[in-house]
Amino acid sequence: PANDGRLFEVTVDVNVTGKLQTSTGDGKTASHDLKAEADLSYRERRLSVFGRGAAAFRSLRYYDKSNASIQVSGQSSYARLRENRKLVVAQGRRDGIEIYSPTGTMTYGELDLLRCPADSLSSLSLLPRLPVEVGDEWKPDSWAVQMIAGIDAVLDSDLKCRLATVEGNVARVDFEGKLKGAADGAGTSIQINGNYQFDLANNYVSRVELKQSEKRSVGTVSPGMEVTANVIVQRAMTNRVEPLSKTVADGIPLDPPAELLPLVFDSPWNVRFYYDRDWHIFHQTGEVAVLRLLDNGSLIAQCNVSPVAAAEPGQHTSEERFQADVRAALGDKLKSIESAEILRTDDDRFLYRVTAVGTSAEIDMHWFYYLCAGPTGKQIAFVFSVESELFDRFAGRDLSIVNSLQFLEPRRLSRNVSPEQ
Repeated sequence: PANDGRLFEVTVDVNVTGKLQTSTGDGKTASHDLKAEADLSYRERRLSVFGRGAAAFRSLRYYDKSNASIQVSGQSSYARLRENRKLVVAQGRRDGIEIYSPTGTMTYGELDLLRCPADSLSSLSLLPRLPVEVGDEWKPDSWAVQMIAGIDAVLDSDLKCRLATVEGNVARVDFEGKLKGAADGAGTSIQINGNYQFDLANNYVSRVELKQSEKRSVGTVSPGMEVTANVIVQRAMTNRVEPLSKTVADGIPLDPPAELLPLVFDSPWNVRFYYDRDWHIFHQTGEVAVLRLLDNGSLIAQCNVSPVAAAEPGQHTSEERFQADVRAALGDKLKSIESAEILRTDDDRFLYRVTAVGTSAEIDMHWFYYLCAGPTGKQIAFVFSVESELFDRFAGRDLSIVNSLQFLEPRRLSRNVSPEQ
């Protein structure tokens, strides 16, 4: 039950293999081998709720371990939580488990690290609501299936659970099924097979094993995939309370504070900005970061962020030069410059916006070019591209990103750490 005051130690082992597909243009795709492993360990306690369905599942967690390694076509990357983001709130939503940290904003990579199939919270929705005997079957609610799969929409599903055995104080439930739907605006089909064990003496799910295979088409914000994830989740009661005391848990509000939901982007150019979760990091290199905005599965806008050559301290690229750069960048696509204006800030940043209209591939477009300069002369440019017919749905979401921009001090390396490390 949601008012269960016990604490649980949870370990999660994830192994993912398969292939990713990326678009190369002209309707063609390139295939990339994928291998990923994650090792998570956290303590968890349920939080009070005010809602039904997916909203009835909330918990407070502290991650003692959070490591992941990902290999794509032989290129390796690693992920882990920052030390000051190990305390998180997990809460059920129809499209998956929403995660935020009470201690501050998180990064896109941190959310990706903590999202995994067979989440210890969403798995509880597979329990039967009525007493069952060995051999009995039941179908979880549609919202439960969607929350477990973590996808935006379910078009069809046939997930079933069956009480397979009861041996001593352990009941084993098998579950399997298929579902079709959409994730990040791309069509997907998922097959799920697994089981969980329920401790009858102490009344809790003690172990979950899951094999989840997914085929997803190439989307506007994510690659296509044909992958299989094998997940093992183990839960055990623990007396290690801190920092998950009842006092801390009671201080978590029912609704997440609005200021904690945006994500933070710390760029390699020593600038930081914040963006809401409808934006997705589509591509990132040392020269540019590309974000795309989805609204109900539809692509609304794209944002390109890139560094500009630094000016002298207290100076910036002239407005005339920046306008000329905009005209050169758009070329024949440009119809007219609608406006060019300096935006007021509450600090010593310089913000200059150029609004342009034109056509691209016979589609009417709006472009918003921003030149942003700090007092040291460091400069960053934002370019927002929006189809003109989607202008109203875009609703000025460029300003919230640009206004949040911060120019940071250059990172300093430890005396004992070389640049290569």
